[in-house]
Amino acid sequence: MTETDAGGVDAFMLHGLTAEGVPSAFDPMTVSDLLSSKHASLRAPKDWGTPHVAPPQSVVAVDSSHTVQEALDELALSKIKSVPVRDPATGAVLGFFDATRALRLALDVAGRAEREVAFGATKVSALVDRRLESGRGGDGGAFPFAAAQLPLRELVGEEGYLLFEQHGPSDDDGGGARRAYWFTADVHRLAVVDSSPTRNEGKEEEETLPSSPLLKHEEIVDIISQLDVVRCVVDAYGVLYDREYPAEGQIDVLRRALEEPAAAVATSAVFGTFYDAPAREVFKEMLHEGYGAAVIVERQKDTIVGADDPEAWRAADVLSASDFSNVKDVSLLRPVSDGGATVREFLNVAVKGAPRRLTAVRDDANVIDCARAMLDDGVHRAWILSDRDVPVGCVSATDVLRCVSTAHRRYAPQRSRPVQVPIA
Repeated sequence: MTETDAGGVDAFMLHGLTAEGVPSAFDPMTVSDLLSSKHASLRAPKDWGTPHVAPPQSVVAVDSSHTVQEALDELALSKIKSVPVRDPATGAVLGFFDATRALRLALDVAGRAEREVAFGATKVSALVDRRLESGRGGDGGAFPFAAAQLPLRELVGEEGYLLFEQHGPSDDDGGGARRAYWFTADVHRLAVVDSSPTRNEGKEEEETLPSSPLLKHEEIVDIISQLDVVRCVVDAYGVLYDREYPAEGQIDVLRRALEEPAAAVATSAVFGTFYDAPAREVFKEMLHEGYGAAVIVERQKDTIVGADDPEAWRAADVLSASDFSNVKDVSLLRPVSDGGATVREFLNVAVKGAPRRLTAVRDDANVIDCARAMLDDGVHRAWILSDRDVPVGCVSATDVLRCVSTAHRRYAPQRSRPVQVPIA
């Protein structure tokens, strides 16, 4: 990928092969291209008229000595979904903190005597440790990172998560020798570190990257999430949109993947709730099942009978774990019988009663439509609605990346067989 003078994406060559000779929809994009795409999305004021590449911002972090409430305040102020936690003495990064971790604490203490001081007294370090919790469990510790030169095909796994190679402590092989081991974990976000030759001039090759989990905060160039990868591939699709497909026998893998029906990749189950449901119970179910959000449904105005018919309900709003960043009062998560909030009451506090748009597409939409909707609203999922606004599916950023990372299996170019000419 190259950049234009205005900082936009100029061209992608998307027909590369992996080292094993397998076509990848991500080739030849790298993490550096991803960062260029992310920064180009920060546009100048509308009256300037031209998008520009913004320089990387300082990576926001909180100290491990900060309270949970202070960490939540930072999330809300910076409008981000997670923040690194660093040791104020050494600068070492201990892990990520996000609203989901505070939500688990709030559910645990709400309704107990200590609820009034829980967030003000608990240090953020108590919610972040050095063990890596991967996949739907979150990225809790063993701070995951990647080099800016890493190819995207090595960053995204076939399940749609970002990959992090974690080195474990060395152990005795039984003969007195020490043997190190490593494993690959699935995470939602990564830190990017600069491993360029200029930065590391004069250092030994094995010292060019920091040793996990002792990554220092000042070594981080930026933080990337699954949604940032989605933005990068959407930018690539935009370049391809007006191009003709290559010659017969070659297939544009990325373009074909993003034009697949959204319903075909919507592996996320629809988790729904109602405005009058207890917020406490809804959040508990979300955390238990690994859902990042619940769609809120209400009765269709023109429906009189058939209350148990799914077609009787329409999607009206969404409750996200990220909404908890804006909530100060833990008592909202008490049982309703003890003064706790319903979903509607919780949202009135979290979003201050302001109406917001439900990120959704129609049931005939493609994957690219879902991806664009997510990027427009800055969320990690798009709901699929029928023509009566009934939720019939949910496509997450994980689903989009799973579709792209496995596209080579469905759309790999077929090698042409040699033509046999009969001998006269």
